[in-house]
Amino acid sequence: LSQGNQTSKKTLLTYSDYYYKKYIVNSVELAEGTKRIYKTSYKTHLPDYLDYKLKQKRTENEDGVSKVIIKNSEGSSDILLMNCDLQFVDDYGYWLINVAQKSKNTAANHHKKLSILFRQAIIEKEINNNPYFGYKVKKEKTYIHKLEREQLDILETHNLADNVSLDEVRDCFLFSV
Repeated sequence: LSQGNQTSKKTLLTYSDYYYKKYIVNSVELAEGTKRIYKTSYKTHLPDYLDYKLKQKRTENEDGVSKVIIKNSEGSSDILLMNCDLQFVDDYGYWLINVAQKSKNTAANHHKKLSILFRQAIIEKEINNNPYFGYKVKKEKTYIHKLEREQLDILETHNLADNVSLDEVRDCFLFSV
C-alpha cells in the first residue's frame, strides 16, 4: 500500500478487501464464525450500504463539503478512505438498523469490524484520522429466556418422522439443558 496520508486515493472497498485477505482469511487466532462476520461486514454490508448511498447521489461531511460516492474499477459503489468521516459512520449505523433491519447489537458488531479496519488504515498511513473518533456504539442488554418444563416436554415428545439425525440433535439439545 502507498505511503500516502490524507491524499491517499485508496477506496474503502479496496482497502477492506486488502485488509480481509491479509488479516482475516488466514488468521489462526480467529474462529471461523468470526471470520464469517468480517466477511459479511466487508463483502456484503459495506457494498450494499455504498450502493444505497449512491442512490442518494451524494453525502455531505459535517463542514457541508460534498463527498460523492464513486464507482470503483470493478463498477461497484465506493468511497475514498479519506472521505469517510463521523457522518459516514453515523449514516452507516442508521442504514444497518433502519434499512438492513439489523438489531442494535448486530449493528454494533459490524461497527466494531469497520472501526478495526480504520485503525489499521491509520497504522498503515492510509488516513490520518479515525472516522470513529467520537462515535459511541450503542448496544442493548439482551435477555435469554429459558424454556419452561412444558416446552421441553413438547420438544422431547415431538414426532420427527423417524429422522435419526434430527433425533440425535434433539437429544443433544435436551441433554445440554
